[in-house]
Amino acid sequence: MSGNVFYRSRLLSNTTPLMKRFLFFNALLIAQHAFALDPVEPTPSGRFDLGIRSTTSLFGEAGITGLGMGGQFRIRLSDRINTEWFADYITTNLNDLATRSDYHIGWSVLFYPLKTTRQNFRPLPYLIGGHCFDLTRVSSSVPYLLQSVSRYSSAIQGGLGVHLPVHERIDFSVNAQYMMHLGKHIHTHYGRDAYDRPYPIIELEDAALEGHLLLTFSLNVFIIDLWKGKKG
Repeated sequence: MSGNVFYRSRLLSNTTPLMKRFLFFNALLIAQHAFALDPVEPTPSGRFDLGIRSTTSLFGEAGITGLGMGGQFRIRLSDRINTEWFADYITTNLNDLATRSDYHIGWSVLFYPLKTTRQNFRPLPYLIGGHCFDLTRVSSSVPYLLQSVSRYSSAIQGGLGVHLPVHERIDFSVNAQYMMHLGKHIHTHYGRDAYDRPYPIIELEDAALEGHLLLTFSLNVFIIDLWKGKKG
């Protein structure tokens, strides 16, 4: 009965105060560290940034939105090329009948069409593309039906983003990437039992190009110049 829509989609428990406190206190620690450092030099090459991130997954399983959190660091190779290494944990509530959990760990390359320096506080757009390894698990939320299906795969992603500098050491970044999973697909549809109660049917299908759009918001701080070994 996959054609029947009988619930509204909503975000899962990762919108709880626990996640909000985690992101808030980590943002405070990043800001405190950044403002305690001395002014930085204008050359961006060699820059090591550390950050926290929140990722929203759109147009994925049945078009339902998922929300997650994670961390990342960046190593800037040149004025035009940056690298980003990240880990995400994203959960999606599938109509209150099942929970999808996605674990991503991977890397991306950022290319800056416009040249900039650390003292340039204008928005800095970039192209981004990369690869990650992921684990996806879909588990039934129905008490009388215990079922869980998992699969490991890899994925490629690419899109656009922008850095919004708020300080010579701190930037707020936003990017949108389409992620394409390369591996088996977990499909969830729904049936009804003898009491007309809905329940999930979770199946691992053959390899398919399963994709979804990721919106990532991150707060990042310059930690050290790796080429010169200089902090701020």
